[in-house]
Amino acid sequence: MSKRVAIVGGGFTGTLAVALLAEQVSSAVEVIHFNVEHPLSGGIAYGTTNLSHLLNVEARRMSAYADDSEHFLRWLREKKGGLGEWRGDEFVPRQYYREYLNELRQTALEKAGARVSYRLIDERVCRVQWLSNKFHCTTVNGTEHIVDAVFVAVGSEPSAIEFPSQAGEALSIAPFLRTKGVTADAPDSSIVILGTGLTMVDSVLSLLDQGHRGSIVAISRHGYLPRQHALSLDALAALQQSVDVPQDLSLQQLLRWFQIERKKFQAIGADWRALINALRAPTVSIWQHFSEKEARRFTRHVRPLWDVHRHRIAPVVAARLEAALESGQLRIERGRISSLDHQNGKYLLRYRNAKGGQQELLADQLLNCTGLELNLTRVHSGLMQDLYSAGILIPGRIGIGVELHPDCDVQMKKKLYLAGNLERGRYWEMIAVPELRVDTARKVAELLENLVTVH
Repeated sequence: MSKRVAIVGGGFTGTLAVALLAEQVSSAVEVIHFNVEHPLSGGIAYGTTNLSHLLNVEARRMSAYADDSEHFLRWLREKKGGLGEWRGDEFVPRQYYREYLNELRQTALEKAGARVSYRLIDERVCRVQWLSNKFHCTTVNGTEHIVDAVFVAVGSEPSAIEFPSQAGEALSIAPFLRTKGVTADAPDSSIVILGTGLTMVDSVLSLLDQGHRGSIVAISRHGYLPRQHALSLDALAALQQSVDVPQDLSLQQLLRWFQIERKKFQAIGADWRALINALRAPTVSIWQHFSEKEARRFTRHVRPLWDVHRHRIAPVVAARLEAALESGQLRIERGRISSLDHQNGKYLLRYRNAKGGQQELLADQLLNCTGLELNLTRVHSGLMQDLYSAGILIPGRIGIGVELHPDCDVQMKKKLYLAGNLERGRYWEMIAVPELRVDTARKVAELLENLVTVH
């Protein structure tokens, strides 16, 4: 009898898991793939259809296979060759990457033939139970699927935020990523965007592409904007190799080391991006060396600056953002929001600025672009809450991501896999393709081995 595997999630990690499983399985297996809300193979990251929304990593580093670095670049030149020659250092529309992942999945399944029976189910899994050495996966429609292993790759969810209102009842603002965003039927409307990170950048590009003429104000606690990638990536890579990063320092020692290195870079006119890039590989070791207190201090005080320097945007995107700032259409405000009211079709937002003064913003539309929720106990996903309630999951390190409960059934642990952003508390750097592809490949290999050896 063939084994059955449930893969929950249809973003990068879930799609790659299907492809790798189909490529590597040696005996008959049935794959039940659950995907809802976002386009298959897209997830939050690649679900956009706006060609102005570009990858934040150059094409040559976006292969789904760690041992074949030019796989995506070859696909791009073959499938999208009519649109350009596509250099390795180009930043590609994220929609193309979704097409690449989807074709990867389809090709692997076709080559696997009769060995893999694949079903794609457009239903949300709300419960996973371990009964008699099997997983019982139940969807919101009440359908139950009994499987031998479960691969959970639902990723993080965007944050919904709630503000006190002077009118009395608090206002909850849905994330931009869960709404239809903005529409072109009010091109002169005033818009306030909550957040100044990558999601804000996407929303501004969407507005500009729709011919929006009204004012756009983006506000966040620090007012930091994502930095742009270097124009010469090859020179940056060479410089990066010269940096020797210590991995056993406390947070304070690491920050001191960084300041010394930064001053060295400034003295010779070197690009700071190489220093940030050099920290990429040892990030997991550095994060795991931090005490819990240091990890909390990092996420609260250092993370805002780290994120905008680490997660950079394509130069062409940065140029459009800069043009909107220079024209005055886009304005960045730094402040902490104190209250929000919605009256007579307008949003009235009150906030305390960097100098401690109270200010107000009035807008026709309000967009929540505050990004992804790190603390998954706040996520309203039925599956996550059910796994918490069942004692299968516990919050990850300092409340970030999740982990399997240490007292879980031993056999169950060998067949339940948490992948991608879910493990960010343990690894921190588990949100981009270079790390996700390695982690996914390792977990799929373990899953296949345990399907055969665990009974």
